[in-house]
Amino acid sequence: MKQTNNAIKFLMAQYRAIFKNAYFKGLTSAVLLTAGLAAGQAQAADFSDTTWSGAAAGSVFEITGDSSNDGTENKYENLEVTAADVDNPANITINITAGGDSGAVAATIGPHTANQLTVNATGTTINLNKSASKDVSLTVTGSGAAATTTVNLKAINVTNGTFTVAKYSTVSLADAITLSAAEGGIANAKVSFTGTNSAEAGSLVGKLVTSGAGGTLDFTGFGNLKTYTDETGVDLDILVAATKTATLNLDGQSGDTFKINSGKIDIKGDGSTAGTFTVTNGTLDIGSDVNLTNSATTNTKAGTLVVSGTDVADATVVRVDTTVLKNFLTASGDQAGSVKLDKGTLELVGDEQFDLATDVTFGDANTAGAITQTNGDAGDSVIKGTNLAVSAALADAKANKVAIVATDTLTLGKSDAASTDLKFGSATARNLTLLSNSATFTLANKVTLKAIDEVDNPFLTAEGTIKVAGNGQLDAQHTTISGTNAQLTIAAGHYSTGYNVTLDQGKLTVGNQAAGTEFDGVDASLKLTGTLSLDNGTGANTITIAGNSGAQSIPTDDPKNPISRKSSGVLDLTDAEIAITRGSQLTTIHVNAGGELLVSSEGFRQLVNAASATGTSGAATVLSGGSLFVDGSIQGENNKALSAAKLKSGASATTDVITFSGSVANLVEASDTIWLADTTGSETLDISDTGTLKAQTFRLDGNNDADFQVVRGKLIAGTRVESSNGNDIQLGNGTSGATLDLGYIEADVDKWGRTTGTYTTSSATGSVSTNLTLSGGASNHAKLNVNYGAWTAKDIAVNSGDIVIGVSSDADGAALADPSLYKASLSANKLTLGANASTTVNTNGTATLNELAMSDGTLNVYGTMTVNGHFVEGDDKAAPPTTDTYGVNITGGEIKVSGRNANLIFGEDAVKAITLNAGTAAVGPTPATPASVNVASGIFTSNISVDEFGLLTLNFAEGTTFNADSLKSLRKALLDSSVSTNGSALEAGYINLGAATIDGVHVSKQGTIDWANLKDFADIDQLKDIVTDDMASATLINVNGTDTVTANVANIQLDGNQQTVNLGDAYLADANGGISNGNFVFNEDNPSQAGNANVTAGAHVTLANGGNIGSVSLAAGNNAEEGKTIFNVIAQDPNAVTNIQEISAGDNTLVNISGTTEVAGRVNVDDLQADAALTAAGAVNVNGDLSDTATSPALAQGSISAASLTVDGVTDYSGDLDITGRSTFNDEAVLEGNNNFADVVTFVGDAELSYGTTNATTVNLDQNLIVDEGATLNATLVEAGSGQTIFVGQESSSEAGYVGDDSWESSTGYFFADRVDLNGAYIMVDPAYGKAASMVGIGQLGDVNQANVGNDAGTLEGSVVSLRNAITAIGVNDTNEATVREQLQSTFAQYLDANGSLSNKDDGIGSILYVAESLDVNNGSKLIVDANKSYTTFNTARASTATNSYGAHISDNDVYIGSNSALAIGDNAALNATYNDVPRAALKFQKNGASLYAEKGAQVLLVGSGFSIRDNIRLFDDLENDGILINGNNVTVSTMNGLLTYTLEAGKLAQNVNLSLNRRAVDSAFYAASAPVKNTLITYAANDLNWADTSADHETQQLLGDRVTDVKWNGTDYIVTENGTERALTDEESADLTHDVIGHDDNDRPVYGVFEKGYNYFLDQVVRDSRSGAEAETVARLAVFGGAAQAAISAGASTYDAVSGRMGVGANGANITVADNTQGAALWLAPIYKSSDSDGFDAEGVDYGVDMDLYGVALGADYTLSNGIRFGAMFNVGSGEVDGQGAGSAVSNDFDYYGFAVYGGYSMGALSLVADVSYTVADNDLEGNTSIDKVGASLDSTNLSIGVTGQYQLDFNGTTVTPHAGLRFSRIDLDDYTIDGEDIIADYDADSMNIFSIPVGVTFAKEFTSDTWTVKPSLDLTLTGNFGDDETDGTVHWAGVNNLSTNVSSEVIDNFTYGATLGVAAQTGNFSLGLGVNYTGSSNVDEFGVQANARFVF
Repeated sequence: MKQTNNAIKFLMAQYRAIFKNAYFKGLTSAVLLTAGLAAGQAQAADFSDTTWSGAAAGSVFEITGDSSNDGTENKYENLEVTAADVDNPANITINITAGGDSGAVAATIGPHTANQLTVNATGTTINLNKSASKDVSLTVTGSGAAATTTVNLKAINVTNGTFTVAKYSTVSLADAITLSAAEGGIANAKVSFTGTNSAEAGSLVGKLVTSGAGGTLDFTGFGNLKTYTDETGVDLDILVAATKTATLNLDGQSGDTFKINSGKIDIKGDGSTAGTFTVTNGTLDIGSDVNLTNSATTNTKAGTLVVSGTDVADATVVRVDTTVLKNFLTASGDQAGSVKLDKGTLELVGDEQFDLATDVTFGDANTAGAITQTNGDAGDSVIKGTNLAVSAALADAKANKVAIVATDTLTLGKSDAASTDLKFGSATARNLTLLSNSATFTLANKVTLKAIDEVDNPFLTAEGTIKVAGNGQLDAQHTTISGTNAQLTIAAGHYSTGYNVTLDQGKLTVGNQAAGTEFDGVDASLKLTGTLSLDNGTGANTITIAGNSGAQSIPTDDPKNPISRKSSGVLDLTDAEIAITRGSQLTTIHVNAGGELLVSSEGFRQLVNAASATGTSGAATVLSGGSLFVDGSIQGENNKALSAAKLKSGASATTDVITFSGSVANLVEASDTIWLADTTGSETLDISDTGTLKAQTFRLDGNNDADFQVVRGKLIAGTRVESSNGNDIQLGNGTSGATLDLGYIEADVDKWGRTTGTYTTSSATGSVSTNLTLSGGASNHAKLNVNYGAWTAKDIAVNSGDIVIGVSSDADGAALADPSLYKASLSANKLTLGANASTTVNTNGTATLNELAMSDGTLNVYGTMTVNGHFVEGDDKAAPPTTDTYGVNITGGEIKVSGRNANLIFGEDAVKAITLNAGTAAVGPTPATPASVNVASGIFTSNISVDEFGLLTLNFAEGTTFNADSLKSLRKALLDSSVSTNGSALEAGYINLGAATIDGVHVSKQGTIDWANLKDFADIDQLKDIVTDDMASATLINVNGTDTVTANVANIQLDGNQQTVNLGDAYLADANGGISNGNFVFNEDNPSQAGNANVTAGAHVTLANGGNIGSVSLAAGNNAEEGKTIFNVIAQDPNAVTNIQEISAGDNTLVNISGTTEVAGRVNVDDLQADAALTAAGAVNVNGDLSDTATSPALAQGSISAASLTVDGVTDYSGDLDITGRSTFNDEAVLEGNNNFADVVTFVGDAELSYGTTNATTVNLDQNLIVDEGATLNATLVEAGSGQTIFVGQESSSEAGYVGDDSWESSTGYFFADRVDLNGAYIMVDPAYGKAASMVGIGQLGDVNQANVGNDAGTLEGSVVSLRNAITAIGVNDTNEATVREQLQSTFAQYLDANGSLSNKDDGIGSILYVAESLDVNNGSKLIVDANKSYTTFNTARASTATNSYGAHISDNDVYIGSNSALAIGDNAALNATYNDVPRAALKFQKNGASLYAEKGAQVLLVGSGFSIRDNIRLFDDLENDGILINGNNVTVSTMNGLLTYTLEAGKLAQNVNLSLNRRAVDSAFYAASAPVKNTLITYAANDLNWADTSADHETQQLLGDRVTDVKWNGTDYIVTENGTERALTDEESADLTHDVIGHDDNDRPVYGVFEKGYNYFLDQVVRDSRSGAEAETVARLAVFGGAAQAAISAGASTYDAVSGRMGVGANGANITVADNTQGAALWLAPIYKSSDSDGFDAEGVDYGVDMDLYGVALGADYTLSNGIRFGAMFNVGSGEVDGQGAGSAVSNDFDYYGFAVYGGYSMGALSLVADVSYTVADNDLEGNTSIDKVGASLDSTNLSIGVTGQYQLDFNGTTVTPHAGLRFSRIDLDDYTIDGEDIIADYDADSMNIFSIPVGVTFAKEFTSDTWTVKPSLDLTLTGNFGDDETDGTVHWAGVNNLSTNVSSEVIDNFTYGATLGVAAQTGNFSLGLGVNYTGSSNVDEFGVQANARFVF
């Protein structure tokens, strides 16, 4: 037998090898040959394992019961498989029947005589359907634990027969088991389970489907059914015999739901052992028409329904109608059953209140009529319903673990009984009602309230919802929470109550729910406005307030920036009274992370027992990451200070104390003042390092003369810090440090937690009115931070402390976008710095001191610091004598002045300590003594360093003169030796001497200095760092072109026409100073022209504050470090522009741009540091390094714009680059800004693009490229270097194995290029999950000059590796509508989470490699997509090449698809690719024997709108067009919505794909479509009108287009006659044709007609691309969603409402009495406005509404006869706008309308009658914006209306009361119309609506008369019933598919409306006018209207 099978396989293989094109003749020969071999092996009468294993694909076998059938014509007497295994996955059908005189059929599979038996026949379908009276059955059985039987089939269909799953057997179905009994014969289609005990129980695994009458599951023995159903459900009887157990296991099945619509579930009881129906792992939905019963005769042990789950919430649910359950438990018709909850959920269906105390009972297991609970912890078993009640205590031990869940309202107790312990485990509800017979309800149970709403996501243009806190109802009495189990939890939502709440041994929780639950990111709040009483007499109380732990990730239109919203938990007691009964127990209030406790000032005092009430314990408040907000001030009783001991750190709760606990931040904030005092002399304020107090004012009082000490924690003051008793404040205690923040900058956030980009700051000014001492520990310094505002202070002393003035981040530590906008300043009297002290003045900070004492520590000045000094003259006559003091006492420490914005200023009093000695000339042998300075003792020491071109300002008074010697002496006295050696000049800094002068340097009255005068200075180098006030504003004149000028002046004038100055060290401070007019350098002949500058070797030149200069040339420096030549451009004002003609520089030079600079020519420098905008009209060539000083890209201020850019050194630049020409980076380059390269950019070294967006024309890569940190590269062409790698996205440093200080997180990258030439390189894409997915989009691969052979995406010469969380696309380009990034985000949106991340969990897809256009793959190139690998794990794994290793799978195959990974192929690639007009494959491999390796779970996704069942999809080819071999595992090919699928089988060649309907996806497909539209879409997708028929005799009815009469079908070919000759159409010519039976001839043979294949472009795209189906719904109901019917109804109503107003009916501007019944003609005018908003109208399962505004005017004329008869006519015209809501939100309608009416009325005394006939036409212009196409239609909707109204006026003392009633008939017609998009989509035929309305109402009115006017206000109330048609019906005929239509019905009007109208009318003489405002409401509609009228009676 094995040889025969092998022979068949060999022959077929030979056939495939020889006849690759599968000609019909060859195929026939092969089939005949194999059939002959198979026939030779059929020796037995039974269908056996041998027959089955050898059966050919497509074979159909009949099992007849006829002994004469021996296999001939595939007919067998019986089926018996016992001898050997079966292995045949081919598609085979086995029909088990018994017809004619044949005997019954009892087919069996198993048992094997001794061993296990396996039937692996996953393509086999078995049909059981007897055709006569003889029974048919199939039994699968094993014989023992070692002889089990396992059967794997495609499907089993039972129409009339029995399928038995016997002992030791398992049957698994790839498709389904279908039970389809004829009507009335539900028992004839049966599945029977006959296991004798649970160990032997057989199992059936697979989907269950029923049709017809359905079928029966008969558990006569033990059995297991692992199954699920479609959402439509099944009709089924389930019979469970007494003593047997049936198990329904829904685990892991699609939807995990089993829905029974009708039938019965009969679970029989018994005298000893009950029958048991156990449901586990899923949802059993028992419909209201199901009879749940127990038909036992003996019921000692009642038949039991067991809901058996796990610890996972809702893992098992039984959903049952309340009536069905009651009948089951109360023996309605049969015996009573029982329900057992074993960690499962019993869900009750019904809106009526269900009382668990009276409607059911709780008892022991198997007790008739009882519900029992077993196993698990409290809450594991759940009873769930809409409105539940527990009116009395439940059976204690039977219900004490049950969790009650009411999705709406839970009612506890009853109004005529006292409240008590209700004996349930826990309860959860949205709304809570408490009832008792007293004023107070005692809650003794655990109750949780949650109100969570889903609302439209406002941050997402596409459809999507988010969870928000809703409003719940707490309908309670005064409530006492009392008892060991008593707890009220507000888990989510907003609740409030004005009743009193008492805790007496109870718990109150707000928020505090675990992460990973429905509560993530949903706020919880409880506001109490009564009294909160805390009774500590009986037991401890606990209040817990916290945010819910998890964050909700909210997607936005930018997948890179989702919103991560954390929640808050708030207990608001601001308006509540807090009353505490002190006792032996304690109330503990825990305010944890995200928690907020809000109290009043008095409430706070109660919490801390500020009044010192007696009693052991009160309240203990513990902050562990939470916040306490006080509305008002924190202080003690009677307007006194509060003891500081009331606030402390600690790990445990202490009565009457606010305890700061834990390692996360805690906050106590008062809206006004915090007033604390040391009341005992030993009370310090210690709130831990994580504690914070915040207030506008702090008042901190020490004890007696002692300082107030803050040991630990942070104090944030908004306006003031003071002490009421004048004591000082000390931060820290010498070992620990505290922090005082003066001012704050807080980022504003919206309600979603997003920063808005704005900030809330404290007051612009503030003060500290007491002395401060900072005294921290050696490693825990005390801190004073001046964050914002101008603050004044007194004396500040610092030891082990730090002062910072000016910050670059907000209160949360996030960087400020522009710190310069948030300035901080501190003005203090005296600052004393001691050991371990520091003071830092940042660039946006300013400090002003009167005195400075410094013995140690560090003073860092980056901004401006001024020390004024305070001179007090000494008195040598005093006792003891005193010396001069200067307010400065610097004896140690370090002073650092650094940066171009740094300026340390010593005032005139301070520098009085520095005096000058003039020196002496040599006299005889006595040598000369140089001039020098004397510094008073202890005033200055040599500890000041100035670098980075900072400024030290010494404000010497006028008359002070320095020469070279005294300047040296000055430096030696003040400067640190690190910056000035033996008095030498500063190399990178300046000294401003104020009003002092330089000996020999004269500044003229005109503001000039003569160079001749200056250069004669004894040592000109001594002036290079010196600035004086007069020099800084003076022009240096008479400068020749040969001298080297060292000078710090305003600007320089050259002699005559000299053009260039040679500069040594120079600081040119003011281009407008002296005699200059904007130029730093100019000559006297042409002062308007800027001159040039040569910077000499090693010199430092600075241009400050903007101006003009010609060319600047820097001579080469002396060395690369200290001897650099440096050129600085600085300006604090970004609008101060420095204009330079050109910059050139030699080696060892640095050009620093720190002010806006524009260069007219080129820039050619060594090192370039650009911290401000640099614009060059020419090239920028950087021979050294390019850098900036920004610490992060967010703080970068620099940019470079140039004609070209070349950098030879390292580039590390955070600013932006804008280069119009070529750019070259010859070494490593890191670019972090936004860059535009309009020409070629070349990276010779490794390159990294981070953070910003880079746009480039051509990118040449010689080394690797990394695109990460959210950066984007957009390029026209990228040319990679051979063997290099382009990394898009980045793994983390730990994943990369990096060990070092510069760690980094994983990040996303975006890479988009029109063409990429890899040249053998790799593209690798990878960020970690949770980040936005990295994306690569490439238009074409390969050389630009390559030939196009149909490969529109080019040729891959390298490898594309798409790893975890990556979307890599080839063959995609930007369009006018969307960028590639937008296209990819939209195309694969269904796989992206809120963060824009893919996922490889469960069934997610974690990596996508998308080939959108046809692609060639060169030999050796690879396509790899693996969702489970990062860069490092991929490279590590592929290094192993052992057999069957990961590396072997990569190296041995051309394509690798990992688990949870997808190779996506576009429709253009798979359907439309051609070469020389011949179709080609999407992927063509340029080699023979190409292969693809697939891991389990690998997928091929078909992307685009072109795929259908009709298509032959060509995916793969190798060089010889053989397809490619699939290795590893089967691969599922599917459309994006999973509706159409195909399987590529492992071990076989894959080439062409023909899709089929995936019935498992039907249930979840098109979730936003109504039932008829969904059916249409599935019909179209399946190309089968009978797709829903799953029976064995199913016949496909294909969709057809137009009839093609000139072509016929001859059974083989399509034939056309041309010139009298018939010929067969080619495959290409007939590709769009099909044929179908159109009749039969005289011999009953079918006659075929030829048709175009049914095709509708719009439906085609919906079924391929849409998951929701909403697009088709929009088309199908375009007029309905656009409110065409409502437009006709409303416009018609405006017509007859105007008539009613005119005729005095209702209050629409009711007429004046004196105007009625007068004879004569009248002309009237009535403006009209209506606005209506509706939602909730039903459209067969989807809800919609319309938002309509209508504007119009009615003009009428009438005549009144003397007998009271009035007749008239009117014309109405207007327009309106409609926007669809809900399902119709994509539709809008602009309509115009007009209407006519004739009317008449008759008044006879108080009785009036009015009749009218009107006709109104609305011309509708409809538009629908869908994701597929913009669709539209135009149609008229009309309203023909006839109405009559009668009213009777009653007069009550001048007030008229007029009841009225009417009858109206309206006929609404919609024209048939056509829906268009890019082509005709559909035609719609509408039915008419006939509506009968009966309005009944009453009008109240009263007249008020003056001399000339009569005014009449009125009020009308009307109720209207609408009868007849409330829905509009129509049929959609889909263009191109003549046999497909959709019948739709949509609700358009409510059956009952109610309305109120307020009107006023006024008349004078013959003229009258009126105004009416009305509201009309109904269940779905709110309408507001305004109507006016005016008339004149002739």
